[in-house]
Amino acid sequence: MKKVILFLIVTLFFSDMNYAQVKDEEISVKNSKGKAEYIKFKVTRINSDEKSVKDFFKKQFDLKNDDDFKLEPKHNLTQNNLESKKYQQFYKGIKVEYAIKSIVSENGNLKTITGKHIAISNMDITPKLSENEALLIVLTNIGAKSYMWQDKESEKLIKKEQNNEKATYYPKAELVIIEKDLFEENSTPVLAYKFNILASYPYDSLEVYIDAQSGDIIYKRSQIEKIMGIADTKYSGNRTIETQQVSISQYKLRDYSRGLGIETFNMNNTGNYAGAIDFLDNDNNWSTAEFNNANKDNAALDAHWGAGKEYDYFFQIHNRNSIDNQGFKLKNYVHANLPQINPTYFTNNDNAFWDGQRMTYGDGTYIFSPLTSMDVVGHEIAHGLCAKTAGLIKEGESGAINEGLSDIWGAMIEYYADPNKQTYLIGEEIKIGGGALRSMSNPKTFYQPDTYNGTYWYILVHIGTVMATHIPTVVF
Repeated sequence: MKKVILFLIVTLFFSDMNYAQVKDEEISVKNSKGKAEYIKFKVTRINSDEKSVKDFFKKQFDLKNDDDFKLEPKHNLTQNNLESKKYQQFYKGIKVEYAIKSIVSENGNLKTITGKHIAISNMDITPKLSENEALLIVLTNIGAKSYMWQDKESEKLIKKEQNNEKATYYPKAELVIIEKDLFEENSTPVLAYKFNILASYPYDSLEVYIDAQSGDIIYKRSQIEKIMGIADTKYSGNRTIETQQVSISQYKLRDYSRGLGIETFNMNNTGNYAGAIDFLDNDNNWSTAEFNNANKDNAALDAHWGAGKEYDYFFQIHNRNSIDNQGFKLKNYVHANLPQINPTYFTNNDNAFWDGQRMTYGDGTYIFSPLTSMDVVGHEIAHGLCAKTAGLIKEGESGAINEGLSDIWGAMIEYYADPNKQTYLIGEEIKIGGGALRSMSNPKTFYQPDTYNGTYWYILVHIGTVMATHIPTVVF
């Protein structure tokens, strides 16, 4: 009898453990509301069968009767003793966008759980807008000149491709739940229509979410994210770049595969940012014949490629999502000609700078050729990194450290992008007449100090812009 009682106690203990909430030490990441987003099981033992997992979700995340997680069989992956599965959240039978739990199990027991659960309660799932009303608002918001379903030949093609006479580009809505202010911590779930819109001019494939009650556009993104172009850059030879297709035969310098994007604009030798236009190409082969022209447009290809390599360096080497670690959009403005504060030392074009929002590059005149070489691009964007992290004031020795760090980052990014370049020379590719601006291996070569308070040590304050440890013409 004692053995039976003991067996029952042990059975009940492990049964309770199977569905119990995990220990605090097993939760590595929580959201702003204190709910677990990454669990690594160390003590708690949960079986990996579907029923056990769902029971655990219900207990751990305090799910109500309206909540459910459904297994997505197409995402199952098994390798050796490890098995990976995905569970999609639903509320009252409606899919909750971007709310997916990924689980990894080993030998039949859960090993890790990652992903979001969105808490929803008392939501009205009856839309006030009809699907047609919502679509009209979406199309007005997009404002394209034409759409694929309006073209008879395109409609014939999709029917042929899908071998389905009913196939069409005409958008069909899906009713979903999505968080408003999707990337904010205190976002709110709302009922929405999800549309996939294919525009023919300008060419784009858009995913759009519209509030099914209010008609507000909640989230819109282009699905054309990775189009590879070939660019004959001015300083770095033939390179692959990311571009965006804007019509059937036209591309521009846009890269939305990295963070919130990289955008490169043409200021046409003016100081007017609002009047900046796009660099365009008709076949996505940005060739020397087209861009090594009197305007030196191939310099823009360096800026665009360089910003991409900068993003890759910080992401791959330092696990950082752009300069603010939140995907900060990197904007390049090339062919700039802005009035300089002190024209005694350099012309309007002989400069490149970060202004807190964007990178601006002059074409050079007497001292430099266009200032878009890899180390200069790296240097400028690194000023943005400093502003988003250390926030070093650009005065005195703080400003000197700021400039020095930008040189270091510029050198490291250049080495990452192309180890065959002269890593420890700064600006060697843009200096007219040869030489360089600075040497990091032998600073005195270009009249820079190699020791604190040593030869060539000075601080130049230049109306808000400090160039510490730099001679006046060395400005970045």
